[in-house]
Amino acid sequence: MLNIILDQPKVSPQASGWKYFISQPHQPFFLLGALQSLLAISWWLIDIAGRFGGLYEPITWAVAPAVGHFYLLILSTFPLFMFGFLMTTYPRWMNGLQIDRELYLTTAAILGIGMIVGYLGLFLGFSVFLIAVTLNITGWIVGLYALVKVYFNAERPDVTHALITSSVLFIGLDLLIGYAYGIGHSDYGIIALAKIGGIW
Repeated sequence: MLNIILDQPKVSPQASGWKYFISQPHQPFFLLGALQSLLAISWWLIDIAGRFGGLYEPITWAVAPAVGHFYLLILSTFPLFMFGFLMTTYPRWMNGLQIDRELYLTTAAILGIGMIVGYLGLFLGFSVFLIAVTLNITGWIVGLYALVKVYFNAERPDVTHALITSSVLFIGLDLLIGYAYGIGHSDYGIIALAKIGGIW
């Protein structure tokens, strides 16, 4: 699979650092995913230090810490790596057209903005956090559109792993929407379902 990622149209790094960085879908997504991993762990440590460590008064977040922690790691971190990988490999798997740069950069930008707004929302209040979740949902929809576009225009749309990953991403989107509904209506049953489904 590594060969699939590396076997991309070559753009010289010397030509332009930014042009090279955005020349392949996995690069912006993987960078965002790595950044989100560090931020999510840092946020969790800050929460634990006050809530269990007694270093300062526990911080009151926009949502319960466990609800926020699950969202940051499962519904906001892993999808960045998934979209980065799949947007690079889908065209190779199915002999399809490369994903439009505008589409994968738009997806990365929406998810990246949603990531930043998510942390602001945890501090500033529930309404801002809900905006972040909505941005995340929007990014998923744009990303799925980009992948589905490749699928329906590919020479080999019957590739099993493409069908499986597409289905899993649609399920993930449903769980994310369910999470948004759950926190918006204080329905912890729906939140728990999104958590269990997201982990699996």
